[in-house]
Amino acid sequence: MSFDRIRTELLDLNGEVRPPATEALAVFEERFSVVLPESAKVAYAIMDGSDYSTDPTRSWIRFWPIQEWKVAGNSLPPGSSEADKERLFLLADYADECVYYAIDLRSESSTFGHIYALGATRVSDVASSFSEFVQLALADSDGLHTYS
Repeated sequence: MSFDRIRTELLDLNGEVRPPATEALAVFEERFSVVLPESAKVAYAIMDGSDYSTDPTRSWIRFWPIQEWKVAGNSLPPGSSEADKERLFLLADYADECVYYAIDLRSESSTFGHIYALGATRVSDVASSFSEFVQLALADSDGLHTYS
């Protein structure tokens, strides 16, 4: 699992990492009446997000601890639909909260599990799964920055 690589990078950078989020995952699902994608559950069973960002000379992403995930709501750019405000949950940020990333947790939707970048003027689909999002972060991909 590539989240192991994120964990190793964070350990090398900061000397510490968060423990797995096994119980917190179920609490989150119950609190918001959602089901998390399996790839997110597997990743967060490795490490409960991070208090720190990945290497700032590369992707500079902070994967938030599950307790920090929240409904996107008013964090979305002006003109976003009401449906987006309720279906997207913030889960990560780029460069100390310059850009937020959100996940679609509507299990009945064709976009379930997609990750979106919340730019100043629009919401952009950057990954079709949590695993793909992690891969983009590891590769420091320009695909993380398709917002405007």
